[in-house]
Amino acid sequence: MILAIARVSTMVLGFGINVLLPRILPIDGLGTYFLLTSFSQVAALIALGGFNQSAVSLLSGSDRGLPILRGSGLFLILTISITCGLAILFTPLIPMSDGAVTYMAILLIWIVARATTQALAHILRAFGRMTDFGLHEVFSFNLLLFIACALAFALGRTPNLTQIVWITAIAAALCVPLSIGSLIPALRALPRMSGVDVAPVVKTSLPLAIIVIANTALSEAHLWIAGALGDTETVALFGAALRVVRLLSLPLMAVNMAIGPQIAHLWKANETVPLEQLLRRSATVIMVISLTMMSGLAVAGPSILNLIFGDAFASAWPAFLILLVGQTVNATTGSPMLVLTVTNGQRVAMFFAVLASVTGVGVSLILGQIDPLWGVAIGASVTVIVQNLLAVRYCSVRMGIKTYPTLRFGKEPF
Repeated sequence: MILAIARVSTMVLGFGINVLLPRILPIDGLGTYFLLTSFSQVAALIALGGFNQSAVSLLSGSDRGLPILRGSGLFLILTISITCGLAILFTPLIPMSDGAVTYMAILLIWIVARATTQALAHILRAFGRMTDFGLHEVFSFNLLLFIACALAFALGRTPNLTQIVWITAIAAALCVPLSIGSLIPALRALPRMSGVDVAPVVKTSLPLAIIVIANTALSEAHLWIAGALGDTETVALFGAALRVVRLLSLPLMAVNMAIGPQIAHLWKANETVPLEQLLRRSATVIMVISLTMMSGLAVAGPSILNLIFGDAFASAWPAFLILLVGQTVNATTGSPMLVLTVTNGQRVAMFFAVLASVTGVGVSLILGQIDPLWGVAIGASVTVIVQNLLAVRYCSVRMGIKTYPTLRFGKEPF
């Protein structure tokens, strides 16, 4: 229950942040902030090296997961080291207004804090502490950032881009001690043992890391292409449409986080019938919720964009509709990629993610030459559709597990 409340609250807070930022920053500054946010999150995900996902599949229902969990400290050290290297390597590519040294320091704090918090949160998830996971992975960060933006707006302050980035970095940094505080009791409960079984973690994590990098192209790379082919205003418009559409994926994300350990456990126990029932039942619920939300957004889209971001964002409406098509497919195919990543299909999922990403980026680069806004939106939708359809077919044909919703209420899965 608390996890569900945290997910809904995260959605509300994210909505609030997106309402406040356009009223604090000019449209070109908002576009730059979207690029910085995208870069920081992607760098954090890459630095995790797939461990945030492999921890669940390795530890669910397995006693031998304990020494692996003991090795989580090693992954935290690697995460911090890699994020530092990424920040130094890619900082020259990020738009800067106040000097490279200042922005490098801000980005370093931001990226390391986000990567560390997410690593800690997924370790808590592997422990089965879903409440702590839900509170620390996203909710705490969004809460702190929302409070800061709300105070600035209420007091009539207009912080510049650099100050907003500093506020974001500090909010991310404050989440680290909160996560550590929740993890310490769980670590103390572990039995004493020597040695760390790292090989299974590396073997499972590497394909997942490639999936994460490929999935970057599902959304974030399209934002960068919009900036490369257009300008920061184009990025702001595409980013605004993308943020509203992403709200529709939160029900699916929330359910996936909750059922991930159950899927891994049922697969290891070779209980495919209960597994399919779980997947199709959750997919049906998600489909009903998502399609209801999508119908409302499709009708009221222009008004919603104007309400959230202001009149200047009415021109994002075509991109919003195109992105909505991709999310419709995403919401009606269930959780096939999750099934692959928490079972033995990591390499297959990696192939699907890379293929879909390359296809989508290619479409964005070609059509973006014609129009950087709607052309890139088409590429983003194509990647989502291709990946989901490939994964659904593989799960159904090769694994014998249907993940999509059902309208048959008399038999399966109810």
